[in-house]
Amino acid sequence: TSSSTAVAAGSTQQLTVAVLPEDAADKGVTWSSSDETKAAVNADGLVTGAATGAVTITATAKDGSGVTGAIELTVTPKKATSITITPPSPRVVVGDTRQLTAEVLPADAANKEVTWSSSDISKATVDVASGLARGVAEGTATITATAKDGSGVTGTTTLTVTLTRTLSASIAITPSPASVFVGSTQQLTANVLPADATDKEVTWSSSDPSKATVDANGLATGVAEGTATITAVAKDGSGITSTIVLTVTPKKVTSIAITPSPASVAVGSTQQLTAAVLPEDAADKGVTWSSGDPSKATVDANGLVTGLTEGRATVTAAAKDGSGVTGTIELTVIQKATSIAITPAEPSAVGVNKTLA
Repeated sequence: TSSSTAVAAGSTQQLTVAVLPEDAADKGVTWSSSDETKAAVNADGLVTGAATGAVTITATAKDGSGVTGAIELTVTPKKATSITITPPSPRVVVGDTRQLTAEVLPADAANKEVTWSSSDISKATVDVASGLARGVAEGTATITATAKDGSGVTGTTTLTVTLTRTLSASIAITPSPASVFVGSTQQLTANVLPADATDKEVTWSSSDPSKATVDANGLATGVAEGTATITAVAKDGSGITSTIVLTVTPKKVTSIAITPSPASVAVGSTQQLTAAVLPEDAADKGVTWSSGDPSKATVDANGLVTGLTEGRATVTAAAKDGSGVTGTIELTVIQKATSIAITPAEPSAVGVNKTLA
């Protein structure tokens, strides 16, 4: 039966089928999409929206009857799922302004615009389009950013309005010391004191961007092995700064999978084992091979196993990078066949369309 449904781009929708009659011998179906650039469907009927538009999803009976069922699927633009306002817990002096920004997720939402509002315009106002807040009177107001895409998603923060400006007195960066793998990230946080400082925002910088970079939100990225000094400078003009040393280390191994698994080898024969090391960009993907029972089987530096006596042995591949990561398999050593006997021993004539019993 034809019907219709909708799914947002990037989201999924589970489809199900009712195959009649109830006692049909084969109730399996094959799923297909009329336009996989708009939406794809897997063997279980799970549809994934790819791009806005309309497609027809069809289920075809596997029993050769030619019976089909179809549904019209509309792929809608990706909606906002969350909004985060920065800076968090902002403060502003009466008569001054503070620029607020809204981070809308997912990053590829079709419409990332928001509308700003204040819960108490007698304390603070906010420009409906730009997010520029202004202190009106001492107190607090809840500032809300509402997604314009109709999703109903909002983000809120409490804006504190003070009578006087309080400058930053100190900044503490955490974690300290800090480390990050090459190609990975580490979130740094600047704790500005006193707690009632009017402007607690900071500017981040790295002493050596060839080793590590840091963005406006304190997210550091390891670029190359070494160290870099990360600095946070108060934006309020107080001149207060803080630094930490960030150490960038080679990316370590996180997992090792040995194939084939399980494995077997005949006595006196060999079997080549392979270690798949992740992540792909690990700095050192070398492994050390070992056998849990060298009396049953040995393994060389290249993962070549030799069966010695019948039984079992655990073969291990250990990462050489000091991560402590290992992979293991159970290896079965079997006896080689020594002879083959065909029965019956005496040959007999076999007629047409007859088989040898």
